[in-house]
Amino acid sequence: MKKETKHMTPEPRFSKRRSEADDFRPPTSALIPSREAGFALVWWALFISLVAFPLLVLVVEGGRYFRAAGDVQKAADAAAEAAVREVDIPHYLDTGEVRFSGNEYALAHDYANANASFLRPHGTDIAVVAIQVDEGHDTVLVTTRADVTLLFPRFAPQILIQRTGVAQVRLSTQ
Repeated sequence: MKKETKHMTPEPRFSKRRSEADDFRPPTSALIPSREAGFALVWWALFISLVAFPLLVLVVEGGRYFRAAGDVQKAADAAAEAAVREVDIPHYLDTGEVRFSGNEYALAHDYANANASFLRPHGTDIAVVAIQVDEGHDTVLVTTRADVTLLFPRFAPQILIQRTGVAQVRLSTQ
């Protein structure tokens, strides 16, 4: 009878235990070839600098623009209400024609700037551009304009916001 001999392969002295998942994992060199090793870092750097950051700036600056535009509209509405206060009442009652007493621009300017709560702390003045009367509807239209360039970065072009406020001329004879 023949004697069976076992052939044993020697284990390495410092072997690490491997799990079953390690058997299915491709080698690292197959995952990232050496010529593409820094591609992901470059791709993310380009994405953040060319897409994500400009989009964030657009959202922040767009919000600031719309807040300033809302403030200019609120100021235009207040200026229109102030201009209506300067209607020459006796002339209107006699003729039905809307005519101002002469101080409408100054009063409209004061009311407009008093109601610009967002723009005032930034040193932005609201100018009254025009005051018009619509005789057919007995309304006063006041156009205001503000230069809001100071609210934005220096590289931005000049930004003017113009809005029109409307107020009705109403008299109560009671």
